[in-house]
Amino acid sequence: MSQLYLAVTGDIVMTLGRLFEVRSDPRTACFWALLSGVESHHVKDADVRPDLEKRRVAFVAEIDSFRKQIKAVDSRLAVLRNAEWAHNDLTKVGKSDIKWTEVKEMIAFAERILKMYAHAFHETDQKFVIANAGWEVADFLKWTRLDDYSAHREKARAARKAAFNEWLRQKNEGDPTVADRPPTE
Repeated sequence: MSQLYLAVTGDIVMTLGRLFEVRSDPRTACFWALLSGVESHHVKDADVRPDLEKRRVAFVAEIDSFRKQIKAVDSRLAVLRNAEWAHNDLTKVGKSDIKWTEVKEMIAFAERILKMYAHAFHETDQKFVIANAGWEVADFLKWTRLDDYSAHREKARAARKAAFNEWLRQKNEGDPTVADRPPTE
């Protein structure tokens, strides 16, 4: 349980704490810095299609709303990030516990910002893709026998029946090495 706690706090929530910092330094990998530089970074983009221009305008119009939400998330995570986890300040432990539902909401908000940005400025849609799903799923289903469950079940049933019949034959012939009970597997 402690490893899970460390993974969630140290890896997931601490990362969210860094992503939602209110810092305009362009060297900082946080949403605030992204939003601060998005317009100036893309001002020289040439030949932007009208549909992309609409997306860009919509994204820029959301920046103030994003910033308000980022400030709210930052204020929620600041004590955890700066005192409890980063500096191990034991006087702050437990004073700002966070629920998993809050973490999920923060991740959803982060995804929303990134998806809108990628869609408007890079003409891409971020998607959740399972690596190697094209070929590994079929192998996995075969390995777990879920590819044709009825065939595998029938084969296993036939093998059990054959083992029982062989036991019965040996028992009827009086073989002294045969077990007293029929095989169960």
